[in-house]
Amino acid sequence: MGWTALLDTCVLYPLPTRDLLLRGAERYLYQVRWSASIIEEVRRNLIEDQRCTEEQARHLVSQMMEAFPEANVTENDTLTEAMTNDEADRHVLAAAITAGADVIVTDNVRHFPPAACDQYGVDVQTPDEFLSYSLDLAPEVMGDIFLQQVRDLERPALDAASALAALEKRLPTLAKRLSSLSRVRAEAPDARYGLVALSRDKILAEWSIPNDHQSTKVMRLGPWYGDGEESHRSCRHLRVRHRVRR
Repeated sequence: MGWTALLDTCVLYPLPTRDLLLRGAERYLYQVRWSASIIEEVRRNLIEDQRCTEEQARHLVSQMMEAFPEANVTENDTLTEAMTNDEADRHVLAAAITAGADVIVTDNVRHFPPAACDQYGVDVQTPDEFLSYSLDLAPEVMGDIFLQQVRDLERPALDAASALAALEKRLPTLAKRLSSLSRVRAEAPDARYGLVALSRDKILAEWSIPNDHQSTKVMRLGPWYGDGEESHRSCRHLRVRHRVRR
């Protein structure tokens, strides 16, 4: 647990992303921090957008505070005023500096330009980047976190393949890397895999994939795309080969 992440409102608002981020902290992959202003924004937005009732929002905040009592950062108005990033998010950068955070996790990366953050040693990453990097550091743990999240889903209940498809819309890099883990693939036998074909890839004809110049301009799906490993036509049997050009 060697690094600390300040979580912005926008990544704590959507339940699936918030859940993954907090599960990662619960497994000691990193430490999370936030401020009272950030938590209040989450609570208010959830209520205003009718994602939950006032009572449910209050319960959520209470549960987060109880689970991560060290996460709340004391706000410093003087430091906030000295920040030079986007005015609406100066309190976020100030909280990250106060917390000694290594990174701000946010969907609003443009609100935190390097000129405003680098001097304080604060990196800025999207949740997709942050969680993908966490997976690189601890793939088995992140795989377990994802699969446990899938098992805990109730409304709606999803299998691993459906959960990966949903995750790909929000966190595409993370979804791709999770799908490469053998234990995740074992739980998602119906997950689909694809490839990009070039007209030079003559071997693709063995999988009945058109590879002439015109065909490779468009996406074509065939048995190779959805078949499992038991099928000799499955693209899961393809291997990437690197060719050195001279």
